[in-house]
Amino acid sequence: MKFKKVLREALRFWPSRIAISDGKLVAGGGGLFPQLSGQLEVSQAHAQAWSEAHQLMVWALFCALHKDAVTSFKAGRGWIAKSDLDMRYLRQKYQESLFASGSHYPRQMLRAYRRELETRSGSRQSLKQVHIGKLSLVARLEH
Repeated sequence: MKFKKVLREALRFWPSRIAISDGKLVAGGGGLFPQLSGQLEVSQAHAQAWSEAHQLMVWALFCALHKDAVTSFKAGRGWIAKSDLDMRYLRQKYQESLFASGSHYPRQMLRAYRRELETRSGSRQSLKQVHIGKLSLVARLEH
């Protein structure tokens, strides 16, 4: 299933805006945001009825939203919007989780995503040169 299609469908599981005024910053530069975490649970429940790709996308969306929540909270904003997502970071989180050693995603899901990347990169040969290992593939895709 195409990344953009899964993203478009998984975005429906999230509201346009999420309040973060209930949050607090924690040591190490992170933050705790109860309403965002609650929305993650709701979104995960919706994704269960769809596919593993949707479940993975919900996690990647949460990571991107959480990153924005920390930045926005520090700036004094009381909410985040899914329209403000850092798409590069979201794709990075999706790929990190999909290709992580020990991940249990089905081979067909991995192959389908690699084929999509192949199409994006232009040729099978250029992907093979980069595909030395999972981390090499992720590093190539960030550019």
